[in-house]
Amino acid sequence: MAKFSSGSSGNPNGRPKGALNKRTQVRKAIEKVYEGGEEGFWIAVATQAKEGDSTSQSMLAARLTPPYRASTQCIEFDMPDGDLYVRAKAVLNAIANGDIPPDIGSGLIQSINSTARTMEIISLDERLTLLEGSLK
Repeated sequence: MAKFSSGSSGNPNGRPKGALNKRTQVRKAIEKVYEGGEEGFWIAVATQAKEGDSTSQSMLAARLTPPYRASTQCIEFDMPDGDLYVRAKAVLNAIANGDIPPDIGSGLIQSINSTARTMEIISLDERLTLLEGSLK
């Protein structure tokens, strides 16, 4: 059974047809208020920033510089040979000893966990293939 009948809206009280989204409404308002529209707006902001207005300076800085994205530092860590448990335990010990930061250690543990899940899926796929082969 269909959740909604064909031809009727799932949200009849939703935004009416032809209604403008907020960004379009703001742009239209800027076009009415500033000569030259959006370009005129930015010229006015730049003028105010040049005159020392800190809000305008912040607006320009936010517009001209990309947002900061945190990145993790590179570390050197001797990952021991062995099964995934041994490797995860080595990461936990390195975190406890202060050899690697906790956030990076957490990422390493997540990677080890993803590897374990991938290995489990591969194992299940191989077992299923063998079972299907024996049924033929």
